[in-house]
Amino acid sequence: REASVAHSAIRRPYRPEDEHSMAPPLPAKEATLFKAIVKHYELKSYKKGLRAADQVLKKFPEHGETIAMKGLLLNCMEKKEEAYDLVRKGIK
Repeated sequence: REASVAHSAIRRPYRPEDEHSMAPPLPAKEATLFKAIVKHYELKSYKKGLRAADQVLKKFPEHGETIAMKGLLLNCMEKKEEAYDLVRKGIK
């Protein structure tokens, strides 16, 4: 057990490029909306998920994870071309 605790405390050194690889976290309200987007996707409530995604993107139009989730929702709604464009944009 001690070995696993010690192992979990080891972190790789900070690198300046790390700042560009992670977007800042969403504020609490939008983070809750994002969780709802994922839940709606899982429950196949695509229109509700799309509405939640649009709410997040209204305040944070460049939030990659939300853009990608919107693309997944649209894909399930048979809007393939727009979906693929959004997923590509979201994972950049």
